[in-house]
Amino acid sequence: LQERVDALDSQVRSRVSHFEQDLQTMAYRATVLEQKSEVLRDDQQASSRSWGMATDQIADLRSELARVRAQANTVDSVAKEIVDRELTFRMSELRRGLQEQIAGSEVRWGAQSAAASDRITDLGRRLATLYGRFESVSKCMGRITAVGQSLAAPPDAAAAHSAGS
Repeated sequence: LQERVDALDSQVRSRVSHFEQDLQTMAYRATVLEQKSEVLRDDQQASSRSWGMATDQIADLRSELARVRAQANTVDSVAKEIVDRELTFRMSELRRGLQEQIAGSEVRWGAQSAAASDRITDLGRRLATLYGRFESVSKCMGRITAVGQSLAAPPDAAAAHSAGS
């Protein structure tokens, strides 16, 4: 009986020893799991903080992008307005310059036209004068020719010619 009790005691001690080893192993695993859990929790918190910071940075970047876009649009519209004003001013200057050139040309053309008209009128007067002189010379030539013919003709013919005129 003692043997049996000793054998049972030995089995119980062996099993208790195995259970203790299993408990120690489980306790070690639990400790490792707790440590890993803490590391994971810290990593998760760090990731959450990093995620939050990244989200904040993205929001800041979006805000900055919106601000830069607004500035770019403002600069673009201001530049367009400046270009429009400059073009309007330059077109006005060009128009004014062309109008001045046209007016100057009209004045020159008017003066040249008046001068040409005066020359034409003067040439007309000269031509009329020359025509009048030509007629006078022609009449004189006719008289000279008549006198010359009467002087060159025989005396009978000159009398007949004088009677006919």
